[in-house]
Amino acid sequence: MKLKAMAAVILLLPSIAFGQIYGEAYKTQEDERFPKIEPLNQTRVWNMGHQKGLIDALWRRHMGEQIRGDERDIATLQRFIDERLYDKDDHQQLLGMGFILGDIWVKKYGFEWKTYIDQKGKSSAVCIDDTPACLFAATMISRRIEGGAEVDVRQIFDRATKSLEPLLPKTY
Repeated sequence: MKLKAMAAVILLLPSIAFGQIYGEAYKTQEDERFPKIEPLNQTRVWNMGHQKGLIDALWRRHMGEQIRGDERDIATLQRFIDERLYDKDDHQQLLGMGFILGDIWVKKYGFEWKTYIDQKGKSSAVCIDDTPACLFAATMISRRIEGGAEVDVRQIFDRATKSLEPLLPKTY
């Protein structure tokens, strides 16, 4: 009897595994609606904290102050960038600066960090609650630095905020 039960389980395992591994590939187009905005998972939360921590350590060492998480960080972040107190080849540090920028929108306007999913993949973004309106703060600085472009943190912040102004809660 045990042998028959084991044989049944062995025969079913491939179909169970196939469904779990390949099930996503068999969804219809109708099942895939983009963008999807989901809460951050614990791995993303940890990674963001780690990346911000890299910058915070450099910030404290070189500038003698800590990250505040509010709009005062814009000028300090600009000085940090202008004085090249980061490793331009360390992508984690570059993303950390973007997460610090994103935290300003979170604090000032009540945005939330979310996972934004579209056909290209997943990204961390600050989003206005209950809307698909998101800012990809994590890469706003890194892409400019990696591309050799000028980084004006105040301009980045102001332009991105203005682009979402009609959607901002009226209390701000």
